[in-house]
Amino acid sequence: IYMRKQVEKELRQRIDFDEVLLNAIESPIFWQNDKGIIVDSNRTFCKLLKLECKNLYGKKLNDLNENKNVTKIIEVLDLYKENQIENYEFEYFDENSKKIVYLVKQERFRDEKSKSEGLVTIFTDITKEQEIAREKQKNRQFIVQQSKLAEIGEVFSSIAHQWKSPLVEITAIAQELFYTMKCDAIKEDESFVSDIMK
Repeated sequence: IYMRKQVEKELRQRIDFDEVLLNAIESPIFWQNDKGIIVDSNRTFCKLLKLECKNLYGKKLNDLNENKNVTKIIEVLDLYKENQIENYEFEYFDENSKKIVYLVKQERFRDEKSKSEGLVTIFTDITKEQEIAREKQKNRQFIVQQSKLAEIGEVFSSIAHQWKSPLVEITAIAQELFYTMKCDAIKEDESFVSDIMK
């Protein structure tokens, strides 16, 4: 009897530890047995469905389909099963109408000791990752745009240089002609040099 009580105590400690560990995970997670009955979940999953955890255990999701959040999860899981996509994404709006994008992942499990099996479903919040990816894309587009503008600036600078160089030479020649002719009567303002300089 003492050994039995000791094993029960250790088992209770292990169950409590598992519960704390499970609830520490921010992603909604739930387990279903092979008949589709919910065996366990974390509080985040209950919060996602807006139900108390005690109302979930021992029931199938279809038993709770009067709840619109449960209906949404059932639709998502059906689409996930139909398409057999490894990583299926869906959008969810919380009570503040904030959009959250979840990635659905399901895995079969089998417990050899109890000979039970079922399905573990995890909803991973990838909203921040998608926002970061969009921001990176915007930054890439900005950098490409900036490089194009820099190239255009270089082309215009080159064109301006090509125009400026001959004009400077013509001006220098005109000034040299004016001063070598030694025209005392003609003022610089009235001469062809001022016309060229304009």
